[in-house]
Amino acid sequence: MPHAYDSIPPNLQQWALEQPMFCTASAPLRGRHVNLSPKGVPSTTFAILDENHCAYLDFAASGAETISHIYENGRVTVMFCSFGPKPRILRFYCTGSVIEYNDPEFHPMIKRMGLEYITGVRAVVLLDVWKVLPTLDKEAHQQHTIENADQEIQKTGQLTKPPCKCYQDRHMLEQWLENKTNKKALDGYLAIWNSRSVDGLPALKAARTINGEWLLVGDVPP
Repeated sequence: MPHAYDSIPPNLQQWALEQPMFCTASAPLRGRHVNLSPKGVPSTTFAILDENHCAYLDFAASGAETISHIYENGRVTVMFCSFGPKPRILRFYCTGSVIEYNDPEFHPMIKRMGLEYITGVRAVVLLDVWKVLPTLDKEAHQQHTIENADQEIQKTGQLTKPPCKCYQDRHMLEQWLENKTNKKALDGYLAIWNSRSVDGLPALKAARTINGEWLLVGDVPP
């Protein structure tokens, strides 16, 4: 059985931030949908604040499932997966909370994360990590990089297949968000696509406000 931790060991903190991406999983208490979302490069969007607390930048998108589920029940799991020569899956089981872009704590939190504000970030998702589970990842494909190819040649004297280049950032979302922002159209987009989850649960509070909804006292940012 894999060994679970009640906090994030330093070696796993470093390993997580070195991965090319991470995913979040969440679900409503009722409803048919379980959500799984791929997220951005951890080194620029994810921060480990201490051994039990993390945060990541959440960008405007065509849905707000994770935010909606966190508002309803707080449950969220973060997964990192190795595509390199050493197999590993790393899961953070968390209780989440959300700081939206119109909250006074939004920019101070990004500063505390040691990151820069990026156009189109709609929220900072805070993660209270209560369980950490590293396991061997024997099924995920290994990226055949130039480094791996060199190791193969040293070991066997031959190369079975050509190496691929390392992962590169895809700038489509960044460009799309900048375009929406420059046209002052991002709020309208959020109002249409981010006010409710696919199961009809309340999602981004700012989007609901733009739509003219009345928020409960506990929903209003301080």
